Amino acid sequence: MAARPEGTPVWTDAMFTDVEGAKTFYGDVLGWTFGESSSEFGNYTQAYKDGKAVAAVVPPMPGQEGEPQSAWCLYFASPDVAATAEKIRARAAPS
Repeated sequence: MAARPEGTPVWTDAMFTDVEGAKTFYGDVLGWTFGESSSEFGNYTQAYKDGKAVAAVVPPMPGQEGEPQSAWCLYFASPDVAATAEKIRARAAPS
């Protein structure tokens, strides 16, 4: 696989309190289809677009404190994670 430019989104995990509703919504809006959920991995279900895995949807984790919230977690490309982390620290430091 060709390297993607630094900062390019490469994967998404999305946690939904209503997984079936989310699958219907994103299936309609983005044209995603879904594989079988895996109870072994917390009902993790891969989403596909044009036959390619593009994301995963999961229900809230058991034992989560407070009211579960739907949330997205994006993963970004980095050719050198240590260098990318240093750039983030440098930009986040107070001026």
